Amino acid sequence: MVDEVVDPAFVSHDWPAGLEGPADFRTFYERALRANTPGARYVVDDLVAEGDRVVVRWRILATHTHEWSGVPPTGHPLTLEGMAIYRVQDDRLMERWGVLDGLGSAERLRA
Repeated sequence: MVDEVVDPAFVSHDWPAGLEGPADFRTFYERALRANTPGARYVVDDLVAEGDRVVVRWRILATHTHEWSGVPPTGHPLTLEGMAIYRVQDDRLMERWGVLDGLGSAERLRA
C-alpha cells in the first residue's frame, strides 16, 4: 500500500537526511520499527484532517526485546507514543513532521 499513498517526492522532516519516497518510507519503518520491536502493534488514538494536513496521535505497543534508548532488553511491554503531521496532495503523502516521546518511554522502561 505504501507505493499507492506515498509520493515519490515524499520527505520526512524528522528522519535522517536523504530518506525520500516510498522505498525509504518502507525501509525506515522496517528497520526502525519491525526489526527492533517484532510483533509491534500500531494504534491510532486520534486522526484529524483539515485542508491538506492530517494529524495522527499514535502508540506502538510491543515487547522490549532489543536495546532501546540505552536500556537493555527487559522483556517487558513497551509503549512508544508520538504524533505526526502529514501534508497530503492529490491523495498522496508529500511531507511528514513527527514527534516521538522517547524520553517518557525510556523512563517507563527504567522504572
